[in-house]
Amino acid sequence: MRITGAHDGVAGPVLLECDPTGSGGGFVLVSTEDGRDGLSRWDAETGALLWCSRTALQGVNALAAVRGAGAGTLIAAAGEGGVDCWQASDGEPLAWRSSYRGTVWSVAAAYLPGGRAMLVGAGHDKRVHRWGLDTGARPVPALEGHNAIVTCVAANSLPDGTALIASGGDDGHVIRWDAESGRMLGAPLQSRGFAEITNVALLRSPTDRLLVAAGDTNGTLYRWNALTGEPIGRAIEMGATARMLCTIHLDGKPLVIASGEDEVVRRWNAVTGEQNDPPVTGVAVACAQRADGTVFLATGTNNGDVTVCELGRAWP
Repeated sequence: MRITGAHDGVAGPVLLECDPTGSGGGFVLVSTEDGRDGLSRWDAETGALLWCSRTALQGVNALAAVRGAGAGTLIAAAGEGGVDCWQASDGEPLAWRSSYRGTVWSVAAAYLPGGRAMLVGAGHDKRVHRWGLDTGARPVPALEGHNAIVTCVAANSLPDGTALIASGGDDGHVIRWDAESGRMLGAPLQSRGFAEITNVALLRSPTDRLLVAAGDTNGTLYRWNALTGEPIGRAIEMGATARMLCTIHLDGKPLVIASGEDEVVRRWNAVTGEQNDPPVTGVAVACAQRADGTVFLATGTNNGDVTVCELGRAWP
């Protein structure tokens, strides 16, 4: 499915979501970095425009979906003035705005034990910000450990149920945190030569191993064991700075997918580092798995187009 001219300018960041219950279809959220064309939701199967909100921030750096926050699925957008949220169903903006009003470069949803939702943001002030969405989006003490701008965040769960946050920064560090307690987990991971980290993603395997993937400004892609901090395979040379990064399973294999500054989307086996299939065009990328195991990929281009394609099944 292709949406031609989804936005005036670059189509990205993009967010692709599938209903985990299988009762509904998928949707793709698209915005632009300058926010001038608003935030729009499209049907991922038909390409129909479902809603468009013009109340986006001055600039949109990243998008995230938050489920189970007491009001259905919410869409969070990180930008120059903090984080704003909308109802995913109809695009109605929430009255809540993040207490931190500086630039937030990335946003992610963390799920604490019991299913409680937390919103996590990468702050320009060198801190990782947290908001507890189950209690009216109250602010939780920010996490301090980076000595430069925090550029990206991701969240997932360890085998014991601990919600883990991974944050990357301009200091070349990737830091792992316990999302609930705020405790740093292990020593910071680092890029070669402390190159700035641009993106980070987390992927949990069927054997309960949690993988951290991160890209830097030198076009290098790293993978680590999230629990031990040990590197997984050799670093991958992308050939371009990663703009967006996502991870998913396809045909039983873990994939890391990155869009580069060169408008090329590439895929690799997250463990072996082997590149998968020919690259495709895109500066923005997102992936999602439907309840029946079908895996989808969404890409956004410099000319404002968005494409959603089916990659296959998560498991054989």
